[in-house]
Amino acid sequence: MASMGQGAVYLMISNIIFLGSGYAIHVGLGRLLGPEDYGIFGVTIAIITFVGLLLRSGITQAASKFIAEDTEKSKIIAQKTAKLQFVFGITVFLIYFFSSELIADMFGDKELIPYIKLSSFAILTYAVFALYLNIVNGLKHYGDQARMLSIYSLAKLGGVFLLVALGFGIYGAVIGFILAPVAGAIAGIKYLKIDFIKNIGDFDIKKLIYFAAPLTVFAVSYNLIGSIDLFLVKSILSENIYTGYYTASGTIARVPAFLFLGLSMALFPAVSKAVIKKDQTLTTSYIQDSLRYMLMLIIPVSFLINATADDLVSFLYSAKYAPAAEPLKILIFGWALLALFQLLATILSAGGYPRLPAYIVCLSLLISFLFNSILIPVYGLPGAALATTVTGLFAVSLAALYVHKIYRASVGLSSILKIFGASVVVNFLAGNIKIHHYFLPIEYIILFGIYILFLFFLREINNKDFQTFKNLIKKEVTV
Repeated sequence: MASMGQGAVYLMISNIIFLGSGYAIHVGLGRLLGPEDYGIFGVTIAIITFVGLLLRSGITQAASKFIAEDTEKSKIIAQKTAKLQFVFGITVFLIYFFSSELIADMFGDKELIPYIKLSSFAILTYAVFALYLNIVNGLKHYGDQARMLSIYSLAKLGGVFLLVALGFGIYGAVIGFILAPVAGAIAGIKYLKIDFIKNIGDFDIKKLIYFAAPLTVFAVSYNLIGSIDLFLVKSILSENIYTGYYTASGTIARVPAFLFLGLSMALFPAVSKAVIKKDQTLTTSYIQDSLRYMLMLIIPVSFLINATADDLVSFLYSAKYAPAAEPLKILIFGWALLALFQLLATILSAGGYPRLPAYIVCLSLLISFLFNSILIPVYGLPGAALATTVTGLFAVSLAALYVHKIYRASVGLSSILKIFGASVVVNFLAGNIKIHHYFLPIEYIILFGIYILFLFFLREINNKDFQTFKNLIKKEVTV
């Protein structure tokens, strides 16, 4: 059983694999399909990803919480969760499949219908995968969870490109997304031996439903916030080529959210258990360290991408996608804020306040819809990026206030100023270095090293941080 910190490292590594495979798929297909077909693929996958995360974040995340709090009843809770997940998954699949024409009409594009119908089968496979993934998370078997996520990611990468190479085009890419969760679920079955049929005990299923309901609302609204800009770009601007450009921009901008998803996943059961034990010191320590380290990494990454957006788009997608750079310069900050909001929401939910993030995200969704509807017709793709960024800032501000009020935990102003100051310097250097975009990875490594040196000289990074890093690598500590 790994500590919260080491679990975060395991899961961040698996999320790097997840992120890398996802980028390889998007960049590869972007180059192979061209902006217009890539736009169709982007909208289809955005819709089904939204539904898939719904299955992963509601009932199954509630199971993760209750298993973390009472591991002796883990098999009973897992069995009850499986029954709920089965009913929920089938229901979502049927609604989604038979609503394909309605969904296509919302985007004003009948061409989407066959892709939406085909992608609906990913709901069934992902429901099983998400079940096992969250059960393993609740048990804090982070190594097994990381392996499951890595197997899923690599299976998706291989399946998509194999089927596209065989000449199946967009259909092949979608089928790859359907089959990948099967590989992840098989790994889950191997790591976790649970009888889902024979009744092995009682657990109040209403507790699962009660806790899952606000998490489900949060998952729906949060993922809509992350996709509504793309959906409205498709609906308002109509042309698939604009959708292709914005899909490319959004794919790059999501780096912070995906990269730090592992931190949220590891933090959830750890905070849950600390709260149950009424260990205020440990809870506060988890929260403050997590927020500080996240800010320390996410802010410079955002500033680097902002300064090099033009070269980065050309490096990844080719010069054909040059119009994606302008929205990316804004959207990278929007997604950094949404990633930070996700961490804050995880803290609130794990501490027994799942309704607060649900309320915040529903209000944020309304703000996002309003700003996107106003800004896209006037400013086009940059308008959509600005709307998402404003929404992220609102959500983070409100969630941070609640976290501080409930836990009395926050990152010191001195740390924030030092991190921002060092990031601004790196942004300035990146914006004034003129090299061929092929050398961007080397530039990033050098500039991030300069950023770390700045923090060291400012005494923001100290011996305690180095010791924490060593502990994460060398040993495991149980909570």
